[in-house]
Amino acid sequence: MPSILVKWNKQQYTLTLAEDATVGDLRVAAFQHTCVAPQHQRWAGNTALSRAGDADVLFGLSGIREGTKLMMIGTELSDAQAFQEHEQKILESKRQRQEVLHRQWGKRIAELGARLMSALDESRSVAIDAAIAACQAAEATIKMEAAAEGTAVDSSELDALLDMARNRSAALRSEEQRAAEEARLAREAAELAAAEAREAQRISLLERDPTAYHEVTLSVLPAAGAGGRPELETSNRIVLPSNVLADLMSKRVETPFTFRVTNPLLAAQSAASVGSGSETISAETEVPAPGAEVSPFYSTHVGVLDFTGLDGIAFLPRCVMLKLRLEDGTRAVFRTVSLPKAEFVRLQPLPSSPARESLNPQQRDALLEFHLRKYHAVTVGDLLTIPLSPTASLRLRCLAASPSSAVSLMDTDVTTDIALPGISCIEGETPGDADWVYAVCNEDEATAGEDLSQSGSLSITALEPGVPVEGVCLAGALLHFTVEFMVPKAAADSSSADRVLVECRARGGDPDLYLSCVELRPGRDRCDWFCVDGTSDKLCKIPLAEMMQYCVAGGAAAGAPAGGGSSGRGSSGGFIRISLNIGVCAYGDTSASFTIRASLEASAAGDSSTSSTLSTEHSNGFQCPTCGRNVPESARLLHEAQCARRNRRCDGCGVVLEAGAAYAKHQATAHQPVVCPCGSSVAELGALPLHRAYECPIRLSRCLYCEIKVRESERPSHLSECGSRSVRCTRCSQKMRRWEFKAHLEGVHDVEMDMDSLFSGAFEYL
Repeated sequence: MPSILVKWNKQQYTLTLAEDATVGDLRVAAFQHTCVAPQHQRWAGNTALSRAGDADVLFGLSGIREGTKLMMIGTELSDAQAFQEHEQKILESKRQRQEVLHRQWGKRIAELGARLMSALDESRSVAIDAAIAACQAAEATIKMEAAAEGTAVDSSELDALLDMARNRSAALRSEEQRAAEEARLAREAAELAAAEAREAQRISLLERDPTAYHEVTLSVLPAAGAGGRPELETSNRIVLPSNVLADLMSKRVETPFTFRVTNPLLAAQSAASVGSGSETISAETEVPAPGAEVSPFYSTHVGVLDFTGLDGIAFLPRCVMLKLRLEDGTRAVFRTVSLPKAEFVRLQPLPSSPARESLNPQQRDALLEFHLRKYHAVTVGDLLTIPLSPTASLRLRCLAASPSSAVSLMDTDVTTDIALPGISCIEGETPGDADWVYAVCNEDEATAGEDLSQSGSLSITALEPGVPVEGVCLAGALLHFTVEFMVPKAAADSSSADRVLVECRARGGDPDLYLSCVELRPGRDRCDWFCVDGTSDKLCKIPLAEMMQYCVAGGAAAGAPAGGGSSGRGSSGGFIRISLNIGVCAYGDTSASFTIRASLEASAAGDSSTSSTLSTEHSNGFQCPTCGRNVPESARLLHEAQCARRNRRCDGCGVVLEAGAAYAKHQATAHQPVVCPCGSSVAELGALPLHRAYECPIRLSRCLYCEIKVRESERPSHLSECGSRSVRCTRCSQKMRRWEFKAHLEGVHDVEMDMDSLFSGAFEYL
């Protein structure tokens, strides 16, 4: 009888089997000795003994000989049963936990459904939307908890309630909006009816007498003075005391109120000049009677902004005080008059206007159209101030008016004619009558001189593309140049490789370049590009596409030359006219002489190929850590020694400069704080263009409805005022607001027009 040695659980057992024993008999014998059930037995190294299907195989055929040692792996029957019982307990506990959770989830879902039903009963869209949001969040939480437990939760009833709540909310919201619109219309109708009733009552109580007038004598102060209104300087409206309004109402003077302002001494002089010229004019001279004729050169006509002034004091624009020779605190006579509506006005720019040459006709017409609305009336000889930019204004003098020498600009269409710049003599005007105009011109030139005190001259030199021009700049001063390029529209595309080259060759001193498409006189604190590195020649390369972005998106300043920089849109046929303004500054304590040339490079492909050749040259050599150039390995030691001594890399921007004066200048110019004209401090010169393009509150932006450039901080109010003007469509005669006109063309007439083409007669103002 064969015997087998079985090792299990660190013990050895001897099993004696019959000659005809099978594998199953071996497993039973092992079970009798070890209490390991046959189905739990595993035999190491013998697969025949481990397979359950081989139980009937004869033991002799399994390949095991007598005395063979076998290792058995398995668990006693009691341990296996205990393990199975433990697993069953775990499953039962998990099942019971899931039942509890399902009950809790069902309860929460029922509560959510009850909340939805309660919200539906309120019949308010806001409450239903809040309940829907809360239920969706709670449902998502329940599903996440169920997924974490390895089960799913049935929320079909809640989903159905949510769909019903959404539909109910949409219906209620539509009803609420309709009710709100009806309430708004009813409120507006009530307000309109109340306003009409008040107007009817006012008209019945205060029937105006066209022949009535009111005259008062007041002390005058400039509008920009203490307690005054500086915004009046760009209009001819005044601020009067409240008691004047009471007198006007009591006398039933016709509105709108228009006042003729006269200086008693000048008015008396005008009346005396009509008679014998021997009369003596003094402070005691009688003021002419109300019906007496007064020369337009000794009087002017103004409107009233409001009646909030101090008692006995009127605030007047400075130009009105200059024309009437009024000093601060002197007394003037204000008399209500009725003026005819203006039909024609001829205006002449003063020669001292610093930006008069910057306006093209389209811009000039848009500016006059917008700013003339601030003027109540105009008299022959009056001076009109049109603001162009934060630092520049256009002065216009009225040379003639029709149908009379003094006309009203209120609610009328007036034809304007612009004369050549200068100071023309008006019919009936003596040389002394225009002295105040010359004083204004001299003051404007003095102010411009103070603003540009670092400039050698107020003039700007025009450059021809590709033609060099010589110049000399004093120490610390600025010379300004401007150049115009006629660029094909295809070359102005953003994918174009064309660029503008500005080359400044120094013949003595150290000239720096500051360039801008926006500023008329660029400098260190107002530039879009600059070239200050090095101590001699300068070369600035500006991509043409980048210039177009500055001109169109940034909006060129009103002081830029006509045809390009002022709007960035001046075009002729298939070409676009672009202006570049250049400022040359002598760095240091010495003057600089130079030759400057600006040209348009048709393609930069040559430079790119050259740079590619340089970058691949000596690609297997050594790259210098100082200058970044690739040099042969054989010249490494010599190049390192010379380059480290001659050159130095800037830690801030990585530019390689000559050690010594060039590096010191770079640190003193490129990496020093710069104060923008808006008052903001910029960390360094390189960050100034980005600040001026996107952050500066006084940067100029073009209005969406007209050609006027306004400060970014004032743009919202300008858009509100400009877009709210009433217009009439020339196609269908429908009235609308200006900001609605583009949508009207596209929706009603199926005409797609950009904003630029909206100024071409598609509508007319009311």
